[in-house]
Amino acid sequence: MKWQSLAGSSLLVAFAGACSAPASKRTVTVTVSPVSTDVLTCSQTSFTATVTGSDDATVTWSLAPPGVGSLDAAGTYTAPLATPAPNGVTVTATSAAEPSAQGSAAVTLATAFPGPARTIDGSTALVGGVFPHSLATSGARIYAVWSTAASASPSLMVARSDDAGATWKPAVGATKVNLANGATEPIDCVALAIDAGDPDVVYAYGSVRDRNDLGDAAAQASGGPTSFLAVSTDGGATFTTSVMQVGGAAGGVDGWDQVGICGDVASPAANAVVVESPGGYNGDGNPDIAIWADGSRGAGFRTGVAQDGDYVAHGVTHALDNLQGDHDIGVAQNGSSDDAGGATESPRLLTDGKGRLCLTYKGLTDGGVAAHVYLQCSDALAKTFSAPLVVDPQSPAGTPLTSPVGAFGPNQSVAELWSTGLTDGQLLVATSSDGGETFGAQTAIPTYLLPDQSRAPATNPSIGYDAAGILWIGYHAYDGALHARLVVDKSCDGGKTWSGAVLVNGPEETIVDGQLPALVMTPGRAPQLAASAGNHRVLFSLTPS
Repeated sequence: MKWQSLAGSSLLVAFAGACSAPASKRTVTVTVSPVSTDVLTCSQTSFTATVTGSDDATVTWSLAPPGVGSLDAAGTYTAPLATPAPNGVTVTATSAAEPSAQGSAAVTLATAFPGPARTIDGSTALVGGVFPHSLATSGARIYAVWSTAASASPSLMVARSDDAGATWKPAVGATKVNLANGATEPIDCVALAIDAGDPDVVYAYGSVRDRNDLGDAAAQASGGPTSFLAVSTDGGATFTTSVMQVGGAAGGVDGWDQVGICGDVASPAANAVVVESPGGYNGDGNPDIAIWADGSRGAGFRTGVAQDGDYVAHGVTHALDNLQGDHDIGVAQNGSSDDAGGATESPRLLTDGKGRLCLTYKGLTDGGVAAHVYLQCSDALAKTFSAPLVVDPQSPAGTPLTSPVGAFGPNQSVAELWSTGLTDGQLLVATSSDGGETFGAQTAIPTYLLPDQSRAPATNPSIGYDAAGILWIGYHAYDGALHARLVVDKSCDGGKTWSGAVLVNGPEETIVDGQLPALVMTPGRAPQLAASAGNHRVLFSLTPS
């Protein structure tokens, strides 16, 4: 009995000890990072979940509202192609160990997230009618071009940034022009291109209307409108200038007369540069296009000849001379995309930088009525061009057309963009998957909604593909004022779906004056938008901060 009693006591004590200190339950928490973020449409963002209070770190992910984009099992969110309304979603992680433990993140969706205007140091607003090519990029390298103010000795200025526009080297005077006979004016029609094979080589184009001191005696003796090309091979530190053409009176039909319309410049391959200039070159009074091409960084343009009383640099071809019929070239410009015959902002060059060069322009019927948007391409350094291709065969006869521009994207994709002017201001786009040989049907892009909920007429368009193959556009939303709203939009599916127009220089209550938007295709999740604002050039970031 004594043994049993001791044993029983021992058992009772052991049992009592086991019951006196039960294990306490730990609190499980879930934290999601980032807790809030801005996300561009059709982009991806990864979220992480941290679980505390449990050895099981497993979570399940969910999205509210469902279907606005997608969320995978690893927490990677893929935004939709278009900005939803409302433009927010919630990403939630739920603990597998304790389903009541959750953490969430707030996501704001938009086509772009514009930042404040950043001035390009030392710049002026004077860029003329080739504004889509007033900046050029190669990786994080940007070159920008403008003219000094109107004077008897205006200068073409070029500035360089090596960090995507965050900082700028002091601007360099690429070409100074001394005007004769007391004339005062800026340099017009400025444009530039970076060599396809070397970012230290940059080509800057400009023109002046009056007699000047550019070029040799033969060029100076010709007098009249002058176009020129300034070339730098040392990253924009120094430039050498070649006179491309000195023509007669604007609109003249004798010899090689220019018509006072802006030309353009492009680099279709390493060491190659092409300049185009509209003019009356065949004596029939119709606008045509002279093309200069050189495979030695423009050195071939440094000499030329006097021809029919005008001066023309060496290297010119006649590939786009004598255009007849319903594709006579409609050329005019003044920066406002005016419906009364001005500001077609054409022709314009586009290239893939791998040897293919195209030129797009607005065509006219023989009676001067707008016909179609045309494209002609060359794989032979602009020595020969394909026959004019109608990009918009669906356009009814007499449709107003202005400002056709184009861009190459990945895998020989090409996009063409144009406006129907100030009457209804539609933006139309057509795309090609074979380098511009054929195009699909044109589609209309919904433009920016003004405060009264009407669609703003769109003018002065710009277009480009980013490194991910997303197609971006910029334009001026016209409401009767010459300057105002700058707008961007984008398509992630080759022009079929558009994300939604975004006001860049807003909000509406405090719009910063802006005009002549140009997309700047620097690396990153979104390009930048350049514009003239007041008396200088500015850049707007479109990437979430």
